[in-house]
Amino acid sequence: MLKKIALCTALCSLFACSKTAINGGSNSGNNLKESLMPLNNNNDLVAVGYDGVIIRSIDSGNTWTTIKTSNTKDLYSVAFSSATNGVAVGAGVIEQTVDGGQSWNSVASPVTTAIKSVAFSSALNGIAVGPSAVMKTTNGGTTWSFVDYAPTGFVLNAVAFGSEKNGIAVGSGSEGGVILQTTDGGQTWNIISTIEPVSLSSVAFSTANDAVAVGQYGIILSTTDAGAKWETVQNAGSIMSPSLYSVAFSAAKNGVAVGFGVYGNVILQTTNGGTVWSSVTNPVGNSFMSVAFNTPTNGVVLGYGLRASGIESIIKTTDGGTSWTQAKSVPAVNNIVSVATTQALLFN
Repeated sequence: MLKKIALCTALCSLFACSKTAINGGSNSGNNLKESLMPLNNNNDLVAVGYDGVIIRSIDSGNTWTTIKTSNTKDLYSVAFSSATNGVAVGAGVIEQTVDGGQSWNSVASPVTTAIKSVAFSSALNGIAVGPSAVMKTTNGGTTWSFVDYAPTGFVLNAVAFGSEKNGIAVGSGSEGGVILQTTDGGQTWNIISTIEPVSLSSVAFSTANDAVAVGQYGIILSTTDAGAKWETVQNAGSIMSPSLYSVAFSAAKNGVAVGFGVYGNVILQTTNGGTVWSSVTNPVGNSFMSVAFNTPTNGVVLGYGLRASGIESIIKTTDGGTSWTQAKSVPAVNNIVSVATTQALLFN
């Protein structure tokens, strides 16, 4: 059975990128889960997955190598606050790297349950979310504590920041999807909207104020005021419609959303900031779960499922998402899950 994923939202260093932030191992038989994170040098990417799997690319996703760690618990999301400092979260576990993803060490987690997504708003400040929990770090991910003022009763799947103060978390509750907003860097969160009856899987900023959220049965929402108000771009379809599990922007106007359904995979592209989306032809592959861009043109989609003969579960683009090809080398791991920084790029 497909495990429910939480897609990552990430920011690389706001300082090393000149105020333009880049967000949204070989163990045979492991499940590569959904978190891919572009680093500051525009070439490195890190993906995390089930059974503690971490893989890394230093050539924009063409080839990948496995990073060995002592953790064997599922990892769901990864984010970097600088070119060297990053955090991966998962099934009650938090892993930290200080060398750009080459090695990882466990740090204390406030919870033993799933942590679904992590994002940084600055070099030191970050937020992690999960079922009925919002956690914060103020030292780059070394220590974590609960946020006192956050609504409870929701399963939060993704979190993203458009600036050091403004952030959005999305997920689901008893009635369907939910959107939370912070305007103080994650210290307090307010319920902005509930979306019946579908859940939301991913959110990404394209500018400091513009963002898109996607989710179950293909629903797409957009905001132009950092999450205070939302418009429905695409209504949720039927239970036969593909769900969207990840969204990322490579530029202020250009973005990609990926997912899958009963009839296969789907890649959608926008070139106007998220108000209009069109389907993109993609290579044969496994269930698309996550997308990330490490430059305005280079991006990667990771797929969830068993690798078939001659079929890779990682595909890449060099034209901003218009066309896609298979990655050249992928570690022999099963159930490679699409990961993308749910927050791709921020533009001033």
